[in-house]
Amino acid sequence: MSEPPVKKQKIESPNNSLGTFSSPYYPRSSTLKLAKRYDNDGDKPYYILQKRLDSTESSRNSMLNKISSDGKLVAHMFLRDLRMKDNVALHKASMTARKLKVPLVTFWVICLESWKTHSMSPFQATYRLESLKLLQKKLKKQKIPLYIVEAEKKSEIASCIESFCKSRNIGAVFTNMEYEVDELRLLSSLNDQLAKNNIAFNSYNDTCLVKPGTLSTKQGGQFKVFKPWFNCWLQYLKDRNEESKEDEYPFFDYELVGDINENFHYDENDKALTVPGIPTEYELTASQRQNFDDLYHLGEESALKTVKSFLSSPKLTKYSTGRGDLSKPSTSRISHYLANGIISLRTIMSEIITDNSIGDKSLNFKGSTLEYVRQLAWRDYYKHVIAHWPTICMYQSFTGPMSEDLEWENDASQFEKWCEGMTGYPVIDASIRELVATGYTSNRNRMIAASFLVKHLLIDWRYGERWFMEHLVDGDFASNNGGWGFISSFGVNSQPWFRIMNPWTQSEKFDAAKYIKKWVPELKDIPDNKVHNPYSNGFSADARANGYPEPMVEHSKCRERALDWYDRMKN
Repeated sequence: MSEPPVKKQKIESPNNSLGTFSSPYYPRSSTLKLAKRYDNDGDKPYYILQKRLDSTESSRNSMLNKISSDGKLVAHMFLRDLRMKDNVALHKASMTARKLKVPLVTFWVICLESWKTHSMSPFQATYRLESLKLLQKKLKKQKIPLYIVEAEKKSEIASCIESFCKSRNIGAVFTNMEYEVDELRLLSSLNDQLAKNNIAFNSYNDTCLVKPGTLSTKQGGQFKVFKPWFNCWLQYLKDRNEESKEDEYPFFDYELVGDINENFHYDENDKALTVPGIPTEYELTASQRQNFDDLYHLGEESALKTVKSFLSSPKLTKYSTGRGDLSKPSTSRISHYLANGIISLRTIMSEIITDNSIGDKSLNFKGSTLEYVRQLAWRDYYKHVIAHWPTICMYQSFTGPMSEDLEWENDASQFEKWCEGMTGYPVIDASIRELVATGYTSNRNRMIAASFLVKHLLIDWRYGERWFMEHLVDGDFASNNGGWGFISSFGVNSQPWFRIMNPWTQSEKFDAAKYIKKWVPELKDIPDNKVHNPYSNGFSADARANGYPEPMVEHSKCRERALDWYDRMKN
């Protein structure tokens, strides 16, 4: 079968024109000159924030010491850490409130412009808002209010937080750190802006087990390759596993101090306590909502229960060999809990260590347990990467030429077929349809679908990266970007450019036909061993009669084209 003619044109996304990778919120694209600004650590947002926190430590402590005498409050600002258990900044805030004998309040900022800028999906928006409501109820039992601060524009977030703190007589704000460029810049702005109002700002590493910038190569640089980074990461945890000092012990349980608000009373009818409903543009369809209710349980207890269940199940013992199986549940399914901060990586690792059947308090993991820990570590790794190479957050590749300079085909009609799950490659279509319907698809599926888009269709990986974020319930920029960088061969620790996934063999290897038949019902009556490629297996009439398309491109020809393209672009 020959390929359809290629129309080179900009691709239109349902939500945004991605032709120049700019938007009303980012009026200009990143350039190579702009990217070069961040070659030095001193110019990187992560290190700028660290420097500002270090240089203002004395003045911030002085502000803290005056809170009690000034009758002010301590506040924790929730970000992607919607939990009470094992929350570093919330723990620090509660400890400070107890020490100073002042009340603790909490707040969370909502900004729809920021959601749009960062491609928040309806599934994730729904999950976060409903998680927020549950968290608010739990905090209320301890007389701790959770207020909602609304900002219309991204540029107004810091000012809105400042106004909120002044109106509520807040003397200190505690929050956890996020490592994307926009988020780091906001934290730096808050440190400066709040200080002008004698409000102490404190930000802590919470998401990562090992703080970014802690690990280094023998030459003193940052790791680019995962394997040596992982070995160093695991050794770091082993070396500190027995230390008892709070900030040095990686598995310290950062609990919320109780009873600090025993005598605190606040207006429970305050409008600022109202968690907003789902904005119209983020509403799920009826079928998506049903899938959401069936698949995504809320709360810390549910997250911990899911972790414990997985660790005691055969899925873990078979994890090394079975995690790619598409026909049956074979992974822990905790990614949405982690991405939205419902459970911490510390808690999960602590459960692994203390589980007598699989645990090892010396962290000398083996077999499937080691493989599971390795997969968890990827989250830390990718956050370390974006902290040290911030241009990744600006639609740029980690390696190779600037993406704008690459001669992508960018066929809009082919991209549309991929987005609709109508490529004619059943395993890819099943993956895309599952993602659209549920907000989730397995890592194996993500790799197969991503590889096809980039290396078969030669569509700029950034279109796929954003499209995934617009649909994922577990959307996490660092992990999503890392996955697309790996597959496209333009990311950190990426696969060789000449490695191109064969969708046919991937399908046969990882799906016993059950997965395809669930998500591509047009093929449900085709024999299991023929369903992976019905048009080449004698069932073209059946597939065509049910409206399933022929393969949109031919694998072998696309492979040769990709090899030639990458060879030219890399050089």
